Amino acid sequence: MEKLNHLYTIMYRETWSIILIVIFVGLSSCKSDNNNHVEINAQVVGIVECMNQTWSQPNGVKVVLSNQSDNSIEHIAVTGSDGHFQFDDIEAGVYSIEAIKEGYEWIWMVDDGVVNHRDNLIQLIAGKTKEISILLESNSSSSLTFNLKFTDVNGNPIDGSIKIPKYTTTVAFKLYNGTDESHSWSVGSLNHCFVSDDRGMKLEYIFDDFTPMEGTLPPGNNVVLVGTINQKIWSVYTNRPYYVYNTMDIYSGITHQSITLKIDF
Repeated sequence: MEKLNHLYTIMYRETWSIILIVIFVGLSSCKSDNNNHVEINAQVVGIVECMNQTWSQPNGVKVVLSNQSDNSIEHIAVTGSDGHFQFDDIEAGVYSIEAIKEGYEWIWMVDDGVVNHRDNLIQLIAGKTKEISILLESNSSSSLTFNLKFTDVNGNPIDGSIKIPKYTTTVAFKLYNGTDESHSWSVGSLNHCFVSDDRGMKLEYIFDDFTPMEGTLPPGNNVVLVGTINQKIWSVYTNRPYYVYNTMDIYSGITHQSITLKIDF
């Protein structure tokens, strides 16, 4: 009987030894996994678009990310033929983003679906992908002659601006071809004609509708362009809208001319 009790004691001790070994190995494995865990950095994917005589995605644009906490940390990408760029494995933090190419100027960017026209800063979060769309404008056509003329609906010349009294529902003007050749034309920049509050959280586009948007004018002909004003622009801000982007562009060939919408808020 004494031998049997001794055998039970040995077996009991061996069983607990095995259990303790299993627990130790498990804890060591967890500790090893924690030590080997690598924080996933951020990713930036984006596209550069250009607003000139037509919308395009310019290639060869240098996109630069600069860390605002450490100016020595800089990342560079170059857009491909489709205008896209990408940054991988970027440390989290606040960065400035620049799109650089000779003959192009920065207009604004869209940061994860939100228009940012105030600065060029983005916040990168570990493990997250930031989606950026950058809008540039070609300045190569600014010195060329625009062949078409703007008038009001009665034929009076427009000096580059149109007055829009408060609560106006529509705005109209004529585009006239006084040359001896036909010229194609198109309306652009309507998607960045807007007003917003001081935080950029509430935004309303100036036009609900605009027609026609493009066409070809034979010599001596004109076309009346009519824009329907979005009535919500009058109530975006309590006193006056904080941001007003009120310039639209008419393109013809490789030239364009801007029209400023002088809105009475």
